[in-house]
Amino acid sequence: MRLVAGVSYDDPDQLYGAALTATFNKVKRASATNRQSYTNTGSDITESTTEYMRVPGYGLVDLTAYYRITKNVNVSGGLYNITDR
Repeated sequence: MRLVAGVSYDDPDQLYGAALTATFNKVKRASATNRQSYTNTGSDITESTTEYMRVPGYGLVDLTAYYRITKNVNVSGGLYNITDR
């Protein structure tokens, strides 16, 4: 499951603007696939009782902005993963 939320502001004259975006992903647990894998002896590598890795949830916060220099030239940039979580 993923949640993406954000707020943004644009100057009424469209001269500059900024956006703050947050993305949150829920914890995931890997599951078995239907593909069979075998060892060199011919036995199954995995069984249905095998524990799989649990991938922790995480959140990202990004800040982006732009400034319009001329009608056809914009400068934009951003700080990504500000919280480093």
